[in-house]
Amino acid sequence: MDELKSEFKKKALLKRTPDLWRYHELLPVHSSRGEAAVGVSKAKELGVKALAMPTNGNAGAAWSLYSAQAGITASIGMTMEAPEITRKECVAADADLLEELGTLAEHEGAFVCPEGAAAFTAARKLRRQGWIRESDKVVVLNTGAGIKYPNRVEADAPVLQKGEKVVKN
Repeated sequence: MDELKSEFKKKALLKRTPDLWRYHELLPVHSSRGEAAVGVSKAKELGVKALAMPTNGNAGAAWSLYSAQAGITASIGMTMEAPEITRKECVAADADLLEELGTLAEHEGAFVCPEGAAAFTAARKLRRQGWIRESDKVVVLNTGAGIKYPNRVEADAPVLQKGEKVVKN
């Protein structure tokens, strides 16, 4: 705090744009909780009544808890592979937890990471609830391929011995 006190000058502050980032040195934006606090505060300021986000970790719990405090309904897309405590935190905050079992590869030809599966699940549920209309065009961003989690791929990988070759059937 002493360092901040010596560098944070009122004169410089008055020259900044009058928005949330005017006070960036004071914002806790280097953690899931900090990002959630800033995001939910801005959403509240804009009059947002509900929000949805995909995640596979602490961010979902943080956004759920801050949303509950702000009176904003949260829908959190998360897979069953997400830590149980994180899923429970979302439920405890009364968030709508959208769980996906990761069957997108089988049914939709998309081999996505758990976070990506949560995004697809959220989009489908939002469509069913009427948030996304049939005429809307939606882009679901998948931030990682399923190969990012090799333990999700069930296969017997052959181990070649010296001199052997891979033979494809």
